[in-house]
Amino acid sequence: MAVGDTKTAIVKLASDYNKPAWQSNTDYSLGTIVRPTTPNDHVYECTTAGTSGTTEPVWPTTEGATVQDGSVVWTCHIGRLDIRPPEGEEWIIHNIVHGASCELYKTDGTNRIKVDTSVGEGGWLNFNFHLTNSNWYSIKNISGDYAYFGYDGIQSK
Repeated sequence: MAVGDTKTAIVKLASDYNKPAWQSNTDYSLGTIVRPTTPNDHVYECTTAGTSGTTEPVWPTTEGATVQDGSVVWTCHIGRLDIRPPEGEEWIIHNIVHGASCELYKTDGTNRIKVDTSVGEGGWLNFNFHLTNSNWYSIKNISGDYAYFGYDGIQSK
């Protein structure tokens, strides 16, 4: 990216806070969203309807990865948006857009520090955020459904 470039990313996220936990021997319809019985910051969308198995599957944690569960196929969705430049780049982000309640964390790669909670139902965070590959921000969706989250104003430093 070059100085002056802008980018907007609209990402569908779903919080694991408000989603029902997976259940065994349960009929699931297309589009149903569940979370693991032990939340892992991801949710899973039923992309092949059917009946879940007798034991909970090993849930993948890569966006778009799938797992077979009885006759159900689940697709992984990450419950947050990481705004992280590639290795060796530094970014300045000017705006973060949120379409639902969210939490914003500063992440150093190993620790997440809560910076703000429930910043509102839609709007912009109009701040300058300095980001590197080892020091970035993460937006977690805490709403009850899919919502858009994005960012713009990227400038390489």
